[in-house]
Formats: sequence, structure tokens, C-alpha cells
Amino acid sequence: MKSKQFYWKIEDLWEKYYAKKNKKVSKCFDFTPSKNPVFFDDNEDDKPYFGLQNDSQIIEKDSKKIFLTDNHHKVFSFLFHQFLQNKQKITLIHIDAHRDNAIFQHYEKCRFEIEEVKNYINFLDQQENSKENTEKDIDESEKIKNYINIIQNNCRISDYLDIALHLGFVEKVLSITQTSEFKNMTLENLNNKNIILNLDIDIYGPEGGAVSTDLKTEVIAKSWRIANAVCIATSPAFINEDMAEKIIKIFTSSF
Repeated sequence: MKSKQFYWKIEDLWEKYYAKKNKKVSKCFDFTPSKNPVFFDDNEDDKPYFGLQNDSQIIEKDSKKIFLTDNHHKVFSFLFHQFLQNKQKITLIHIDAHRDNAIFQHYEKCRFEIEEVKNYINFLDQQENSKENTEKDIDESEKIKNYINIIQNNCRISDYLDIALHLGFVEKVLSITQTSEFKNMTLENLNNKNIILNLDIDIYGPEGGAVSTDLKTEVIAKSWRIANAVCIATSPAFINEDMAEKIIKIFTSSF
């Protein structure tokens, strides 16, 4: 269990690098645990871990959407919705204790859905100068969102980035997991892009422990500042759930 001083330190760092004075949000995330396990650890004889009862939550802070889920692949649909909303492909700042760079296992199983989504994204590329949505376009968008949900349901927590890049709505992933990557991260050239911070809070867990609290909190805060939206995964099994909740509350000014 972390001491109060640990959380005070993160609060101080957050105020230093993100905002001098945190403002309370009108709506806070609900951390009620799920009734059923969302992750089974095969390194611990399939030990079950519980996630969030509501595993798809959105609040707004500083005019940007903040999305919360448990298993990290569940950000997939939110990312696609942000792509549709902004009509621009995504540059993803991926801060995580893990690279999440496995190859998607179900290309064949989801072949139809993948082809339909790719065709739709290509169509949008061709229509990028048009700002108006016809009724037909809206109906098509809803159909594609259903295909995205099917693909997401076939993702593992480690392979959603591969299929997002393959489909094309994410065009670049800046993966930051190691101390050297945190130290060398430059954000100056990312302005005026559809930037989304994709944060796994397990960077504060045991497997992210090699990176100093000061360094990772600074980079998270600066990335959060320039991002158009933020995704957060609580990652059951990879970080203590109480610790994850407290850190997320600090970041969303509801602590």
C-alpha cells in the first residue's frame, strides 16, 4: 500500500506540470467493480480479476473528453469515434507499462468487418473536404460502428493497436514505456494534429516501477495538455485497484 506522501507527490507534480490550480469536475468516474471477472491471469492459475461495472465512461474536463475503461483494448471504439468526430486520423501517445504491440489474432475471422471499415475510411479520405453528413452517410456510420464493436470484442488487451493501425484510423503510435523513451519524448512537433493520450495507469504499477514517479507524471501531464482527448485503462491485475482509482482521481481533479 502506498503512503499518503506518494499521492501528495503526484498531486504536486500534476499541479506543477498540468495546472497550477485543479478545478473540480461536475461529474466523476464511477469505480464500482464489475460483477464478473474481466481478466484471468494465466501466470496465477487463471486467477480472476474484476474490472469496472461501467467499462465505458466519459467525462469532460478542460473541453476534452476523458474515457475510462478497465481492459485496455476497450479504448478501440472510443478511438474510432474520435476519428469520426474530428475527421482526422489519430496520433496516439501510448503511455503504458506494456507495449501492447502484439499482432491481432483474428484477421481472418473479422475479414468482412475489417474490409468494410477500411472501405469506409477510404471513402472518408476521398470526402475530406465535405463538412456535411447526408442521412445516408449517418446510417453508414452507424453500421460501421457496429463492425468496430465486433472487431473490438475480438481484440486482446495487447493487440488492439495493431488492428487500429491496419484499419488506418490511427496513423501513428508513440509508445512510451521505458525511462529512455520518457526522457526523449518531444511534444513540440505534435501540434495541430488529432492527438489522443492513451494512458494505462499500470505505468504506476510494479511493471512500471523502473520509471521514476517524477518523470512519468511530468510526461503524462504534458501529453494530457496537448491531447484532444484522453483514454485511461485501469488494467485489473497489473496495478492495485485502490491505487489506480486514487491516481485517476488526482488526474481528473476529483480526489
